[in-house]
Amino acid sequence: MQSIVTDLEHDRYLRRERDGRRTRYILCRAGTLRHPAEAHVPVEELLELFASHDSQH
Repeated sequence: MQSIVTDLEHDRYLRRERDGRRTRYILCRAGTLRHPAEAHVPVEELLELFASHDSQH
Protein backbone atom coordinates (compact mmCIF):
# COMPACT_ATOMS: atom_id res chain seq x y z
CA MET A 1 0.00 0.00 0.00
CA GLN A 2 2.74 2.46 0.94
CA SER A 3 4.46 2.01 -2.43
CA ILE A 4 1.22 2.92 -4.23
CA VAL A 5 0.92 6.12 -2.19
CA THR A 6 4.58 6.92 -2.88
CA ASP A 7 4.04 6.40 -6.63
CA LEU A 8 0.96 8.64 -6.62
CA GLU A 9 2.86 11.30 -4.72
CA HIS A 10 5.84 11.04 -7.06
CA ASP A 11 3.56 11.46 -10.10
CA ARG A 12 1.90 14.46 -8.40
CA TYR A 13 -1.56 12.93 -8.07
CA LEU A 14 -1.54 13.54 -4.34
CA ARG A 15 0.54 15.21 -1.67
CA ARG A 16 1.07 14.55 2.02
CA GLU A 17 0.86 17.01 4.89
CA ARG A 18 1.87 16.19 8.43
CA ASP A 19 -0.41 17.38 11.22
CA GLY A 20 1.29 16.35 14.44
CA ARG A 21 1.31 12.56 14.42
CA ARG A 22 -1.28 12.35 11.64
CA THR A 23 -0.73 12.44 7.91
CA ARG A 24 -3.26 14.14 5.65
CA TYR A 25 -3.41 13.15 1.97
CA ILE A 26 -4.59 15.77 -0.49
CA LEU A 27 -5.68 14.78 -3.98
CA CYS A 28 -4.37 17.02 -6.77
CA ARG A 29 -7.53 17.29 -8.83
CA ALA A 30 -6.08 19.64 -11.46
CA GLY A 31 -3.52 17.10 -12.68
CA THR A 32 -4.01 15.08 -15.84
CA LEU A 33 -3.88 11.36 -16.48
CA ARG A 34 -0.50 9.85 -17.27
CA HIS A 35 -1.18 7.70 -20.35
CA PRO A 36 -0.58 9.65 -23.60
CA ALA A 37 -4.03 8.71 -24.95
CA GLU A 38 -5.69 10.27 -21.88
CA ALA A 39 -3.14 13.00 -21.07
CA HIS A 40 -5.73 15.68 -21.89
CA VAL A 41 -8.21 14.36 -19.27
CA PRO A 42 -8.07 16.09 -15.88
CA VAL A 43 -8.16 13.88 -12.79
CA GLU A 44 -11.20 15.86 -11.66
CA GLU A 45 -13.25 14.60 -14.65
CA LEU A 46 -12.47 11.00 -13.72
CA LEU A 47 -13.50 11.66 -10.12
CA GLU A 48 -16.76 13.27 -11.25
CA LEU A 49 -17.52 10.19 -13.34
CA PHE A 50 -17.18 7.96 -10.27
CA ALA A 51 -19.09 10.40 -8.06
CA SER A 52 -22.02 10.53 -10.47
CA HIS A 53 -22.03 6.72 -10.65
CA ASP A 54 -22.10 6.48 -6.83
CA SER A 55 -25.02 8.90 -6.57
CA GLN A 56 -27.12 6.67 -8.87
CA HIS A 57 -27.08 3.80 -6.32
